[in-house]
Amino acid sequence: MSATSEGLDSTCSFSDFDVIGFDLDHTICKYKLDILFPLIYKCLVKHLVEDLGYDEDIARPLEDDKDFVTKGLVCDVEKGNFFKFSEDGYILRASHGTTPLSDDEIEEIYGKERHWAPFNNLKATLKQNATVHFFENYFDMPGALVFARMVDLEDKKAGKRLYEYKFQRDIAASFEKVFRRQAYAEGSGGYFPSYKADPLKLIQPCSDSVKRWLRSLKESGKFVFLMTSSNVDYGVSLLEYTLGKDWQSYFDVSLFYARKPGFFTEEDPTKRPFLEIKDNCEVDTIVNDLEPGKFYSQGNVHEFMKLIYKATGKTNAKVMYIGDSLRSDIFPPSQYANWTTVPILEEMEIEGMMEYSIDGDNDEPSSKKCKIIETNALERDIILSEQWGSFFVDKKTTGASIHSDHEGFVAMNTLWGWFIKTYATFALPQLDYISELPLDHKFHTFSHPDTKFGGFYPCIPKPLGKFL
Repeated sequence: MSATSEGLDSTCSFSDFDVIGFDLDHTICKYKLDILFPLIYKCLVKHLVEDLGYDEDIARPLEDDKDFVTKGLVCDVEKGNFFKFSEDGYILRASHGTTPLSDDEIEEIYGKERHWAPFNNLKATLKQNATVHFFENYFDMPGALVFARMVDLEDKKAGKRLYEYKFQRDIAASFEKVFRRQAYAEGSGGYFPSYKADPLKLIQPCSDSVKRWLRSLKESGKFVFLMTSSNVDYGVSLLEYTLGKDWQSYFDVSLFYARKPGFFTEEDPTKRPFLEIKDNCEVDTIVNDLEPGKFYSQGNVHEFMKLIYKATGKTNAKVMYIGDSLRSDIFPPSQYANWTTVPILEEMEIEGMMEYSIDGDNDEPSSKKCKIIETNALERDIILSEQWGSFFVDKKTTGASIHSDHEGFVAMNTLWGWFIKTYATFALPQLDYISELPLDHKFHTFSHPDTKFGGFYPCIPKPLGKFL
C-alpha cells in the first residue's frame, strides 16, 4: 500500500476531500515543451559562453542531441556520469556526458552490483548536493544536456575521459541568472523577455471544460487553493493567460514563491513566514493570520494548515494536492503533511496509453474508454528517448527486487516509478482528462488490489501494458 493511500480505500474521488490544491506550472498551465526546452537551453548556454567564456560548441542547437534529453536523469556530478536507476539502486542505463556507457564500463566504475553509493540517501530524502543532482522537471531537463555537453567538451580538450569536473557552480549560476525571480521585472536572463514577447507561443490556455471543472470544486463547497514556486509577477501573468483576468475567482487563496519542497520540510515556521503581496509585489510585512480571498508569498505548511482549519472547521481536514514535480509536489506533501497527492505525468500521454481504461467499476460511459486528446508530435519527438527508454519501466538482468517476466522486464521498476506508486494516489496526463467527470467519480488508486496499475487514469502507459 502506498504512503499516501494508507488508511484510504483502494478508490477515491474528489468528493472525498475537504481541500483541493493545485500547482501552477505544468499543472494548471501547460507549456509547449517543444518550444520551452530549446528556449531554456539557449538561455543557459548564452550565459556560459558570453559571460563565463565557455566554448561556443555547447551552444549548438538542443535538437542535435535531443535523444539525450529525458525526464529523471540523476547525475554523478564529480564523474560527469548520468544514470537511470531501478527502484533498488541498480544502474539500469548510464552515460558519460552524452555518450552511453556499456555494461562493462558501468561495472568497471560502479562494481558488479552497479550501485552508486549516494543512491540510498537520494531515495530517502530527494535532496541534492555538490555531488548529486537530478533533472526531474521540465525546467531542469535542458540543464542535463548543458552539463553533459560540458563534460564532452572538457574530455575533448583533455583527449580522454576525465571523471573529475568543476563547472557545476557555473551551471548553477546560469540557472540563477535565467530564472532568478527579479528577472521577470527586470526583463533579464533571456527566458522571461521571450515569454513576455509572446506568452501564447510558450503556453496554452486552459480549456473551457477545465475552467468549468475548477469552478465546480468551489461550488461544491471545497476549499480550493493555488500553490506555486513561481514569483507572483510571473505567476499572475501565467494565470491571466491560462484562466483569464478573473483567475482569482477560481481559488479561495493563492500562494506564490512557495519554494517547494522547503514549504513542507522546514520544521521551524518562523524561518519561512508568509509575506504580504501588494500590487503583485512581495513586501516585507509578515502575515501571522492568513485569510481566505487573498494571496501571499513564501510561507510554510504549519501556518497554512491553520488557515485550512479556519476555513473548514476541521482539525483533520482531508487535503489533496495536484502537481507535476515528484520532488516538490508529490513526495514532500505526502511525507511531511500527510496530504493525498496526484501527479500530472505528461509522459503517460507522450509514451502512449492503452486504449481502454482499467478503472472499470464506474457507471459513467466516459470512464470506460480513454478520452482522446491529440498529442503534439513535436513534443513527443523531443521527450521520447531511445537512449534512455521509458520513464516507467526498463529492462535489467540482475538486482531485481520484484517479479520479472521471461524477457527480463520488471514492472514499474524505475526509481521515479517507485516514487509514483509509493507517494501518489493516482496519476493523470493532464487535467483535461478528468474535466468532464463528476466529482464523485471513483478513481482506482495505486494500492487497488485488483489491478497492477490502477492508479493511472484514464489508461496505463503502453510500456506497462505487457504486464496486465
